[in-house]
Amino acid sequence: MLAPLNGLRAFEAVARHESFTRAAQELAVSQSAVSHQIRNLEGFLRTRLFERSGLTLALTQEGQTLYAGLRQAFALIRQSVADVQAEVEASPLGISLKPHFALKWLAPRLARFWQVNPGLDLRFFHTNQPADFADPQVHVSIEWRHGEAAGPECILLVEGALTPACHPALLAGPRALRTPADLAHHTLLHETDDKSWLEWLAKAGEPGLDPAHKQFYEDTNVRQQAAIEGQGVALVCPRLAADDLAAGRLACPFDIRLDSYSYYLVVPPNRLDVPNVRKFVNWLMREREADQAP
Repeated sequence: MLAPLNGLRAFEAVARHESFTRAAQELAVSQSAVSHQIRNLEGFLRTRLFERSGLTLALTQEGQTLYAGLRQAFALIRQSVADVQAEVEASPLGISLKPHFALKWLAPRLARFWQVNPGLDLRFFHTNQPADFADPQVHVSIEWRHGEAAGPECILLVEGALTPACHPALLAGPRALRTPADLAHHTLLHETDDKSWLEWLAKAGEPGLDPAHKQFYEDTNVRQQAAIEGQGVALVCPRLAADDLAAGRLACPFDIRLDSYSYYLVVPPNRLDVPNVRKFVNWLMREREADQAP
């Protein structure tokens, strides 16, 4: 005989949230209804699933055993539902990507996409975080990843080698940028952490360099604009900064590139079965090939 399904759903939600209140909100029922379903489940199993001590809620040994299996089962169910919703709701096609890539690479090419796909609407989710493919609105993503973190679901789209760039005025004067050691006199413009700069400085032979100042920008567009305004030195991807470099708004003082990061197209295998996803992926592959053509 199977355990009552409502009780299992309530138990999994309470265990995951560690809260009857939050479980009730997720299940859109009252907290007393959740408690009633849990009591029925405990009666069916003839064992207690939670230990309550004041405001503290903990799983019993039997509860831990049950939750270990249900957690995987309900995660699979949620993902399966999201996959079906994604297939049904593939128009507009949801694309998760970094704002910088959207501005510098994708946006200038979209006119060509709509020429060959006039009836396909797109929805962009601009974020610096990895895509949440449990969201049925997100079908594919373009992510900035270290090469070692690129799994089988990743397709290299744009090589993202990084090199320092700054306003051309910083290449002259008493503290001109002539060698990597000169960066000690300047402000380094970072992302949310200094990992990329530390990797580049190590490659440049200055692993212990201490800059005059550090500024942190989550948005690459803002960070690159700060470099254009002469506020410091940023690591940029020359492929995406080509217009600013050609126009003289930025200059690269050193011919040293950190080549461990790139932009990858990330597509869960089941998403490739969606016709609109295939159209977008195939178009991106043609754009990538055109970029690489001599």
